Amino acid sequence: MQREKVVILHAKIKSLLQIREGLANYYQEQFCISLTITLIIRAQYISTYIMLDLNEDPLKEWVSRTVEASGIAEEVQTGADGSEQIGGDDTPQQFLIE
Repeated sequence: MQREKVVILHAKIKSLLQIREGLANYYQEQFCISLTITLIIRAQYISTYIMLDLNEDPLKEWVSRTVEASGIAEEVQTGADGSEQIGGDDTPQQFLIE
């Protein structure tokens, strides 16, 4: 009987530790996400303040190398006239809300 209580208590402690680890991982991920967003916003402020243009030569090369390294592919779409368009469709869409 005493051994059964010890086994049950051990199982409860083990499950509580797993929950604690899961919460720690969750909060660590949320912290990293919020830190990343904060850094992106500050970088936008700085680039706006010093008037950086991403289409200028040094930055354009750096952005293209970063995109290639990350594995992000640009979407290439073929239009009705056979021409290729890079990126998504930038025309506004209409939605009917009833």
